[in-house]
Amino acid sequence: MESASLKKKLASLPPRQIDEILEQLAGCGFTCIQCGNSFVMQLGEIRFFLDQGLNLPKRCPSCRKHPSFPESTPDSLKGKFFAEPDPTLIPMVPWRHT
Repeated sequence: MESASLKKKLASLPPRQIDEILEQLAGCGFTCIQCGNSFVMQLGEIRFFLDQGLNLPKRCPSCRKHPSFPESTPDSLKGKFFAEPDPTLIPMVPWRHT
């Protein structure tokens, strides 16, 4: 669930119910989308992310510390950010005023 929509829903509730909901959320386990391990978030962590307007993390703490994203390899970024040189084009040389 996105933190903005969760924050809007929690804003309409009395503080006592908010604490109960956050405690239940802290007690349940989350599954890491990268390694598949389950992890538990503490109540303070959840409050921090919601107060900062951030989404709750989808990766476990160890994957957050050492990210290895296979989609971010230099080979996968060639078409996105690094264009292959075109052999039919002549490289541009800056023109000097003399």
